[in-house]
Amino acid sequence: MTASSAPELEPSDDFSARLLRSPAGRVDVIVSGTVDILTYDELAAVVDGAWMQAPTRLVLDLRRVTFFSLSSLRLVATTQDRARDQHVPLDILTRGDVIQRLLTYLEDIR
Repeated sequence: MTASSAPELEPSDDFSARLLRSPAGRVDVIVSGTVDILTYDELAAVVDGAWMQAPTRLVLDLRRVTFFSLSSLRLVATTQDRARDQHVPLDILTRGDVIQRLLTYLEDIR
């Protein structure tokens, strides 16, 4: 897993999640807004859709996320496990320190 930060993107509070597939088989899950209990199922469905495309690399782009609940870490952990099990490189892109700290914490406790 690779994680990185990019401060140049403007976040929005309105939740959205979409897929972007490259010709080489890379699938990006682009997420924006609030990720919490109300939006978790929708995000999980989009991530499942990404796996259905048999990606050669999966990118979870969280750079436009304004809030990321602790319960959402479960989805990240499941995605990390699946990527490892299927030998698919996973990149998690973040905008700021808060989500990055949560991801670091997740790695530490696993």
